[in-house]
Amino acid sequence: MNPFVFLLPTLLIAIAITYGVGRALGRVWIEHKVRMALLEKLGTHPELIPSFQELEQLVSSVSATNVAPKQDFTITGAILAVIGLSCIMWGRTFSMGRLSVGLYFGGLACVCLGFLLSLAGLLIRNTRRLPVPPAGEQT
Repeated sequence: MNPFVFLLPTLLIAIAITYGVGRALGRVWIEHKVRMALLEKLGTHPELIPSFQELEQLVSSVSATNVAPKQDFTITGAILAVIGLSCIMWGRTFSMGRLSVGLYFGGLACVCLGFLLSLAGLLIRNTRRLPVPPAGEQT
């Protein structure tokens, strides 16, 4: 059988994971750049603070109505790693034939991709977390 038949699904999964991670990181980066630009503008023109608060309320109402589905890459990566570990155990249990080799190496690939996806999810989670709590809120 042609090895590209087995390589194609792996490539499609890798592309989908890369797209999802890139999209999440891009969204965080754009939100950060917009906030920094607004804060710089407010630093030079403090008289714009009331209009900034109105703009913030408008943006929060729009974002509350148009909520994109959230995907936690950390959980997805952990589940993928557990599936990979179970495939590795089944591959070791059969210990002969093509099926056991496929299960073992497929499980190994799932564990590696799951680990990388979990790390990316942790990175995304830490970049979205606010470094300083909002005013009036106690930690």
